[in-house]
Amino acid sequence: MEENKLIFFIILILVSLSALSLLFPVPYFSNPATDISAAGAPEEQAAAIKSLPDTLGEIIENHEGLPFGEVHRKLQKVVMITSLKEELPEEEPSKEEEESSSVAEELGISEVSYIRYTTTALNIRADAHIEAERIGGFSEGAEVHVIGELSNDWVQVAYQDTEAFVHGGYLQEIDPAEEADEESSKEEEEPSSVAEELGISEVSYIRYTTTPLNIRSDAHIDGERIGGFSEGAEVHVIGELSNDWVQVAYGDTEAFVHGGYLQETDPAEDPQAEPDPDEDDATVVGNPGAIDVLVNREYRLPADFTPPNLVEPNVSMAPNTNHRLLRSEAASALEALFDAATEDGIILYARSGYRSYSTQETLFNNYVAEHGYEEATRFSAKPGHSEHQTGLAMDVTSEQVDYRLTQDFGNTPEGQWITDNAHRYGFIIRYPQNKESVTGYMYEPWHLRYLGVDLATAVYESGLTYEEYLGY
Repeated sequence: MEENKLIFFIILILVSLSALSLLFPVPYFSNPATDISAAGAPEEQAAAIKSLPDTLGEIIENHEGLPFGEVHRKLQKVVMITSLKEELPEEEPSKEEEESSSVAEELGISEVSYIRYTTTALNIRADAHIEAERIGGFSEGAEVHVIGELSNDWVQVAYQDTEAFVHGGYLQEIDPAEEADEESSKEEEEPSSVAEELGISEVSYIRYTTTPLNIRSDAHIDGERIGGFSEGAEVHVIGELSNDWVQVAYGDTEAFVHGGYLQETDPAEDPQAEPDPDEDDATVVGNPGAIDVLVNREYRLPADFTPPNLVEPNVSMAPNTNHRLLRSEAASALEALFDAATEDGIILYARSGYRSYSTQETLFNNYVAEHGYEEATRFSAKPGHSEHQTGLAMDVTSEQVDYRLTQDFGNTPEGQWITDNAHRYGFIIRYPQNKESVTGYMYEPWHLRYLGVDLATAVYESGLTYEEYLGY
């Protein structure tokens, strides 16, 4: 009640003083806007405006001891505050407010809690996608506490005191150490080798290799490599197994090769070793050993061409991979590419490298028998026309597509990584999408051709096929 009387009293005085101010202007009746403009720079003016009292109650609370003129001045300010503050520029939104939410926030995280183990060295990232900042890493076989799941196959993991994510495709339930113990126990229970398990039928005859061929300590693809035969080598077969492998004479040790890469006829005496000019009028290249050699439907390699310096690259191989060789420079580049992919959490597998003329001939004829000639030529090269004979091509794949050579590989994280990075290590995707009319072959996201870093980068940046880049 007392406060209401006071307010009424002040308003009455304000009206009287306003009338007097028209007749007798005094300095303490000055306009607040004038005081603000006198404050100086725009930043200082804004600060002055923000410091003004903006409620009548604030003025009343502090009215005691003030001259009437000062009270009047403060009341005038109340009237002006709203318009002055409305003229201030709006504050810029922070960068964090402007940025979109993270992938993890967009997809949502389902809370869980369980332990998994890494199947390979694995990057830890700040968000649930491959482009997110790398904030750490797990070693192969490391124990990982999963605390959240997302719909894009990524998972949130416990890592220090920060949000951390890894791709769930590289985690498994079983501790590799325990798995190794189980495998060891299982091996002790099982026969000591595949050869012993299947049994060997003794034979004795001569065969010839159709391609460079690994010699292994047991009759399966994962047997230890203990040597090799060159293409066309004479092989003494001394045993046969039911899985198409054969035992061969090789020093004083048990040795095995896959019988599918042996033939009865000595290639040196085989009249079919040379192509029939009437069946293939393509130009035979004059530089088959050149790194930049062009091999396609119009240009072919000599039937007897074998590239120099074939070696097996030290990379992960897909199961049942027999064609493992590359020229040494291409093999070194492939190793660097695989290492870089692993650093980025991408696990690749080599599927098929060097293939000889005769091997390609067998493959092509099989495809023709199964699919017909026209369809077969869309995805398989005739003998002499395959880049695999150069020793500079390798097909790659991933576990996500069951190690197959399929166009679906191009849509996987592994396929996308290859598309974006292969040129950095000297490779191109030789048969790109929607270019069959130029290259002669359908889209093959798995087929890498080595050209060297400079040329591969130039082709990649041009956006052209190799034929188009060379002007063919």
